Amino acid sequence: MAIMPTIDWAATGTPAMLSGARNLQAKASMPPPSTERAKDGSMDDEAKHELQSILATYRARLVDSQERETKLRNARASFIDVFRTLKAETIAPVLEDFAAQLNEAGHQATVVDQRDASDRNGHFTPSSIALQIVPVRIGDAAATQSGSSRIEVTFSANQQTMKVIVSSSNNAKGAMGKRGEHELSELTKDFVVSNVLKTIREAFAIGN
Repeated sequence: MAIMPTIDWAATGTPAMLSGARNLQAKASMPPPSTERAKDGSMDDEAKHELQSILATYRARLVDSQERETKLRNARASFIDVFRTLKAETIAPVLEDFAAQLNEAGHQATVVDQRDASDRNGHFTPSSIALQIVPVRIGDAAATQSGSSRIEVTFSANQQTMKVIVSSSNNAKGAMGKRGEHELSELTKDFVVSNVLKTIREAFAIGN
């Protein structure tokens, strides 16, 4: 009869206990879950470099946009200043001369100088100057004007496009509208005279 070897279970532990011990040892060697997630979720150097490049490019575009807006704002402010000077020194004297001669001829002519301003509702009125004429009806006395018909030629500043708009209206003939947009450099004395004469010529139906 074979003699079975004696196993000291107290020293070695039961098979189940040995298996549990091995599992505990394996878990102990693994990093905590939170540490593992933080390591896996962190950005590598390449990703950080790309993000920094994206942010730097965006920052440069933002600065460039702000600089362009500042330059445009300054250019528009300068445009208005130059238009005001031209309005006072070039356009107004010509229109006042026209008005004086028209009034002497029995018509009613006035020069209206509109300075840029905004009303309580925030509506902006651009700087402009206009010659308004109420002609005498044919056959009426020289002192009698027709309130139903008015001729007008206007020079106004368009701050957005930095152009000068020349427009005219002739209620007597039903025609009204914009003649065109022009550079500040075009606003000479001859230019103003030409546009006023054209408006008056069409309104009085002379030279057509």
